Amino acid sequence: MSKLAFQRILPVILLFCLFGQPVMPQQLLSVLASPDTLTHAKVIIYQSKKITDLVFKDKMPEGSQTPEVIASYVPSKQVPGFRVQVFSSSMPRTAKNKAFSMQDAVLEAMPNTPVYVIFNSPFWKVRVGNCKTRNEAKSLEEEISKALPQVQQDLYIVRDSIFLNSK
Repeated sequence: MSKLAFQRILPVILLFCLFGQPVMPQQLLSVLASPDTLTHAKVIIYQSKKITDLVFKDKMPEGSQTPEVIASYVPSKQVPGFRVQVFSSSMPRTAKNKAFSMQDAVLEAMPNTPVYVIFNSPFWKVRVGNCKTRNEAKSLEEEISKALPQVQQDLYIVRDSIFLNSK
């Protein structure tokens, strides 16, 4: 092999050696479950316990438990419903930051209400609630309007898939 070819291949081999280590599922899910330092966003994985058991079946040492992060999954089902949209923008430079700022504002005003930041290219959207009926969504829209009068003009009810936590 020529010296030039070796110099081209060596960095690739080094990168593979450094970053090619397989990531254990519990490490990946632990990273996903910890809040982002900039946006404080947190990934919540909605899945069946059967999936978790399958993922960790061959990965965990004999007799050990699944990691706490994964074991605390939120069982739920997704059904058609309604949410209140409080923000939508496709401005490439500002939409993302404004969406997360809006999420923070809604969470501060209504801490027990679920808020979802959604990116559906090119739009960043912020939607609030998990309402089964349009009437529930209308009530939530009025609550948001009172809590955050500055977004009153931007509020509207949208059909969406909502999460219903199983109890």
